[in-house]
Amino acid sequence: MRLSVQQLPMMQITTFIAALILCWSVRTIIPFSNIITWLILVLSVVAGRVVLFVEFRKVRQEAFDGELWKNAYLLLALFSGVIWGTSAFLIFPRHDYGRMLFFALVIANMASTTSISHVAFKWGAAAWSVPAMILYAIRYFLEGGETATTIGFLVVLYLVIILYYSNKHHRSLTSSIALKFENLDLLEEVRRTNEVLRQASTIDSLTKLANRYTFDEIIAREWRRAIRDQKPLSLIMLDIDHFKAYNDTYGHQAGDDCLRKVASSIAEAVKRPADLAARYGGEEFVIVLPDTDIQGAEDMAEKLRRDVELLSIPHEQSSNEGIVTISVGVATALPVRDAASSDLLRRVDLALYDAKHKGRNRVSVG
Repeated sequence: MRLSVQQLPMMQITTFIAALILCWSVRTIIPFSNIITWLILVLSVVAGRVVLFVEFRKVRQEAFDGELWKNAYLLLALFSGVIWGTSAFLIFPRHDYGRMLFFALVIANMASTTSISHVAFKWGAAAWSVPAMILYAIRYFLEGGETATTIGFLVVLYLVIILYYSNKHHRSLTSSIALKFENLDLLEEVRRTNEVLRQASTIDSLTKLANRYTFDEIIAREWRRAIRDQKPLSLIMLDIDHFKAYNDTYGHQAGDDCLRKVASSIAEAVKRPADLAARYGGEEFVIVLPDTDIQGAEDMAEKLRRDVELLSIPHEQSSNEGIVTISVGVATALPVRDAASSDLLRRVDLALYDAKHKGRNRVSVG
């Protein structure tokens, strides 16, 4: 519908110019009243199509009634074809074979351009061409004589050709549009697949936190940002205490469930958009805290330790009240160009080791 409607302004300009040319060519042999009557009919269909164009541009896609607009478009095409067909009776140059041939050429040209404009609809070309050209063929046959009759047969032949090729072009156009929508569907499927692949490459499948690859990218990016903004960057690294013993006692399936519960607790605690929680490896997790000083990082670490403790996951091999606990290391740096993020990572790893060495279920600052 949009493809057809967007051509309406130019169509109406050419239609009215063609009508004026026909009327000018017979101004000396046809009564003025006939010419004015026919021009008014032409203007009425031009006005109807202008209204259609203006109103269609106001329609929102979600409120679009395709059948209604298609019927309105085809009705106006039929009305226009009938009006052009009546020119064969209102302003026809009888017995003037030169002008009669000129009229036939004009109507044939109008039929060809109209068939192209209406090709988006199956019956678009027929709606205009059939009434217009059949009325012209009848008029030539009524005129009598070898020349007029020949022109009449040529008009009918040209109508058949117009209908054949317009139908062929319609099938080609609709196939192209169908292919376009298939390609759009395929593109959407590719986009969804890419999103799944992206998540698979950045998200740890078990815990749904960021994976080690994502952490490496983010820590490098935040390190550069901290150098530029001259703001502190903090890291928290935590490890589930006695996790190997947990797996040995309860099995790997229970171990996976334990990891998921701890990861969920971490995800709930890490709420700032700029912060990142990631699975670092095995039962280790790491949290990146941009623009966070040592006190803020230590407070966050202590909250994480308490939250995991409150989960009260049974662990009979634990030395800490028979439940799953975590040990947490914290480190903060004010990055400079001569240093590297690996220095901060090394410090937080040492802090975690210190927490484990001192009895686990505690926070240690490096």
